[in-house]
Amino acid sequence: MQKKLSSKELVATGYQFAANLSSDTPLIDMAKMVSQLATQLDVALVAAGKAGKQRDAVLAENVVKGDVIERLIGQFSMAGYHAVQNSLNPAQSLLHDAMQAQKTPATDAMLNAVRAEGVEMFVAFNQQLAERYPTAMVSKSLEVMELNAEQFVIRLRAGTETTSSQYESLAKDGA
Repeated sequence: MQKKLSSKELVATGYQFAANLSSDTPLIDMAKMVSQLATQLDVALVAAGKAGKQRDAVLAENVVKGDVIERLIGQFSMAGYHAVQNSLNPAQSLLHDAMQAQKTPATDAMLNAVRAEGVEMFVAFNQQLAERYPTAMVSKSLEVMELNAEQFVIRLRAGTETTSSQYESLAKDGA
């Protein structure tokens, strides 16, 4: 009975096996290696899917927390408090800490990646429509939407678009 290899061992073995393949290699050995690689790939895909769902749940939690913090900041600010680091006034100190906690570059980057994927799907959809309906007016309109969406994806991936207010400013800029 053959021992079960770790993912790294299986990959290394697969590369070594591929390097040593020749016309003399028995088909059964090739089939066994392909089967092991396929099984490991299947396990990895399931794990990646589970990790993706967990990531999405964490992102959703962070968005909710961010919204609550943003509302608290607004309430403290409207009450006349100013953010002061290490202030003796607990409200000013809390306001400062809340504003610092509001900075979430890793979450923003992940959200922007998800948003960019959605926009890319929209671009692909527009490309299909343009191919299906090639009349000048329809095609030109879809082409303009596609270009705008591609520019938006670039801005998302660059991290220049992270909040709904920034999306609103983009619409006003006409970019």
